[in-house]
Amino acid sequence: MLTTRFGIEVELTGITRKQAAKTAAAFLGGRVESSGDYYDTQKVIAPDGRIWKFMSDGSIRTQKKENGRIVAAGREYSVELVSPILTYREDIETLQELIRRLRKAGGFANTSCGIHIHIDGADHTCGVRNRNMSRRYVEVLNYQYSAKYASFTTNGKDYRNKVLNDKIEVSIVLDLEWIDTPSDF
Repeated sequence: MLTTRFGIEVELTGITRKQAAKTAAAFLGGRVESSGDYYDTQKVIAPDGRIWKFMSDGSIRTQKKENGRIVAAGREYSVELVSPILTYREDIETLQELIRRLRKAGGFANTSCGIHIHIDGADHTCGVRNRNMSRRYVEVLNYQYSAKYASFTTNGKDYRNKVLNDKIEVSIVLDLEWIDTPSDF
């Protein structure tokens, strides 16, 4: 899992593509190049040569914050971060910190935003069901969400003892079960 290659696309709004690229370049120590293409792609070329892209996505409902309120914004506030090829061991801290910095710069997600994760299938044998179960599951994200809530414990009569919790452990895990695909598919 730690060496599995992956790419991620993170959709956000609240800041422009140019602001997002400038924030990323400052953090990564890279430089920004504008592609001038249909998606108004802003490329951040990191010192290691990898390219982080910030491009437009038509599915994002663009918004920004003005005077503490969320208001509609122009298309330049449609931001999709497209990462280069990453590995968990080498890059997860960089990715997490980049997301933190984009949020600090004003970026946020609304209900139109999503995350797409692409996993390298080279280490998986397609067509053979569950050949290696240790590689079947890939945890791509793990974090703690701060929230106060009550839950029941298994202690006490009829499991009715309540306990107050202050965080939720969240794991996003992909099930990479490969199945045979008919040849006429």
